[in-house]
Amino acid sequence: MASEFSVKYALAALQNPGYYAENDSEIGNRASEPFEDIDQEAGLEFYQRNFLSDNRISDVLESCFGQCKLVAYRIFTPEPTRIFQFRRGGEEADCILVALLWPPESEVIYYSNSLKHKLLAVDSDNGLLRVPQAAANQAGCGEGIRISLKQGGLTIQDGRTLVTFARGKPIAATFASNEFLKKWRWNKRVLATTEEMERKLKASENERFGLYVDFARAATSAADPTITNPQ
Repeated sequence: MASEFSVKYALAALQNPGYYAENDSEIGNRASEPFEDIDQEAGLEFYQRNFLSDNRISDVLESCFGQCKLVAYRIFTPEPTRIFQFRRGGEEADCILVALLWPPESEVIYYSNSLKHKLLAVDSDNGLLRVPQAAANQAGCGEGIRISLKQGGLTIQDGRTLVTFARGKPIAATFASNEFLKKWRWNKRVLATTEEMERKLKASENERFGLYVDFARAATSAADPTITNPQ
């Protein structure tokens, strides 16, 4: 079960050391479910139930951003020897936050106060930025803190904070403030989906939490009888 949650404490932790972590067996059980993206009905329901309806996440997002949008939603695989960032460090704060749901027997390594440094980083094959260990060491933030989530749990991190996915496959929802999206170029996700699913996705948005996406109509054999599946 989740322990007593304090928004004030979580906000302070996001400033220093740059992340908040909490063991939670209920989240662990839900994070063990097969992953589906938000362009599927089950995936959208999971996102709404486990991210937007979790007051720990929604209260932190609203306190930091006021208004924000989901800019990325995916699952990550373990890469215990690599260090990643969701965005470059040293830039203005309170722009990108990432909420991650971890299944049981997970481990994550966070690098305290790494968000304050502009580090050498290269594009990684998982869509994030990869930071060499030597660059983190040189900046004085290369010694990570290993967090064990035996029963699963929740982490919320500043997008600039260095992270290693040591064990387990977390489901990650990345949120950007509306103000950040007005000033910085960020590519929208394009969701190829049905008209009905597009309506459901738009209905999931509200004044506080939106989706940073464009829609494309998914081609189906029902819509075009000349389309056949490849053999």
